[in-house]
Amino acid sequence: MVNDLEAVLAENFANILFDGRQAEVRFFGFECGGGWYGLVGGTLLFIQQYSRENKLDVVIRQVKEKFGELRIYLRGGDEIVDIATDIAGLVSRVICESCGCRGKLNEEEGWLRVRCEIQCDELQVKAENFETYKFSYAASVLALTSLFGLRSVEWLKTSQMAFNGRPPFELLATTEGCHEVVVHIGRLAYGVGV
Repeated sequence: MVNDLEAVLAENFANILFDGRQAEVRFFGFECGGGWYGLVGGTLLFIQQYSRENKLDVVIRQVKEKFGELRIYLRGGDEIVDIATDIAGLVSRVICESCGCRGKLNEEEGWLRVRCEIQCDELQVKAENFETYKFSYAASVLALTSLFGLRSVEWLKTSQMAFNGRPPFELLATTEGCHEVVVHIGRLAYGVGV
């Protein structure tokens, strides 16, 4: 990830990234492309708020791409925090790691990567472009874990009639899709299945 994006994440989530370590240096070392900035930011936002509300001690140890998927390794938390990182890994399969557009997992020169159809450039990724998505994504994870709890990932992988037979995790790649998922979960919570 480019240094500007890392700096924004490090500043916003210092309490769960550094845990008293590296007091002067605010460089975490995210090992993934800038296209996942919004996804990483939304996940960290959820973890930070959830751990604060539930008085959990959580420290993020590593954020990286592995086998074409976002992996977040941490210490502390609980099963819901683990579910949040699993959801991020699932959603990363449909977001271009370079630019943040909708992407697809492909093999490139022996490496698994999520890329979009167009030629994109990570250097064009700017933090402000992903701020709305970050909040929408965190709200989606909150809605999911509130209704489905430990079954959240299972539900996200299952085709849903409300989304034309698509699994909901595919919708979480965009701000609009996050909103659709939250609205649908709200309906389900009130017993209005579609």
